[in-house]
Amino acid sequence: MKITLIILLLCSLHITESLTKKKVFKEYKKILPLKKPPPYLEKSGYLFISYPKKYEDNILNIFHNISTFTCLQYKVEKNRINDKIGINFYVTKKVIKVKRSYKLNKPTNVYLKNYVYKNITKLSFYAGLALELIPEVTRRDRRKYVSINFRNIKNSFKKYYMRTKYNYTYRQNEEFDIESTMLNDPYLGTIDKTPTYKIKIHKKFLKTFNTSKLFSFSNFRRIHDLYCREKCNLTDYCENGSFPNPSCTHCICSPYFVGKKCEKLKPSEGYCGVQEEFWVIKKVNFLSNDNIEGKCYYSFKTKEEKRIKIIIEHLIFRNNNCTIDDPYMQIFYGRDKSTPDLTICNNVTNLNITSLSNEVYIYFHIPTVPNKLYLKFHEIN
Repeated sequence: MKITLIILLLCSLHITESLTKKKVFKEYKKILPLKKPPPYLEKSGYLFISYPKKYEDNILNIFHNISTFTCLQYKVEKNRINDKIGINFYVTKKVIKVKRSYKLNKPTNVYLKNYVYKNITKLSFYAGLALELIPEVTRRDRRKYVSINFRNIKNSFKKYYMRTKYNYTYRQNEEFDIESTMLNDPYLGTIDKTPTYKIKIHKKFLKTFNTSKLFSFSNFRRIHDLYCREKCNLTDYCENGSFPNPSCTHCICSPYFVGKKCEKLKPSEGYCGVQEEFWVIKKVNFLSNDNIEGKCYYSFKTKEEKRIKIIIEHLIFRNNNCTIDDPYMQIFYGRDKSTPDLTICNNVTNLNITSLSNEVYIYFHIPTVPNKLYLKFHEIN
């Protein structure tokens, strides 16, 4: 089954120029103390969970993935958890809710309807809430990224859209993650079956939700920051937004980097043109490739105090349905290089991008020909 990607529709130069003119990625200053998560690991070192037997596969799939990438290891309780911290999952026909506990002698209780348990992406969202992850649309800086129509949200779901009162920022420059499982389904709690929010970052930009998706890299990293950040001293050692693995022997990289410290961009596979690394200066240079094929990584770097201007004059694909099997380009121009800032899967002309750091990375997934890429780049102050 093909997995639908983010569809990016850029219809005018005015829209593309707004990517550079609007300062939508201002650095968020910490003004509140960090929110402490429930003490799931405090006594035993394990997270205890209890759940309906018929939904065991989906629940264990979620927690197995969490334990693979973070120190949050789990144990299954056969009976309901009563007198200690842990997570009980229940089936309800009433209101969906997550009642987190911050006491060692009281569990977190999660009440979900059958349709949620059957959809692993929706289930992951509520499991994330139980673990103290927050919906992306509730970030304290969310006004830079989304506009929410509260009139179109049922009262029982408004809590999933309310701006958080706490600070959940463990890292500088953690940017809005369009691929996060904690980005609410835009139809969550909708009254009139239209989206409850719009994304401001790229106005002509649509995300369709994948019914088999688990947590994203940034979700695992947030779980690490909540529960594991004091377990080893590799955090400052890990590069490009990576974080230490559960045994503190190396860093867990985002899908685009390799190396013990995640210090290197992944090597390209296939035919990706003559040059893949570029040192950027004031003079305008260009990258021009026709009919490349494979998984191609390009890096653009300049002096530390400078920024990079990239103009994609032409990007042409062949008959693209915007699935993971089709061509798409991901551009990393923000400060956090662990997740892409822009995904393009349709033809584009005159797209202007200004980096927020002295580095830009481009990943080009291009399994078919013909195709054409022509972009210019130069250094700016």
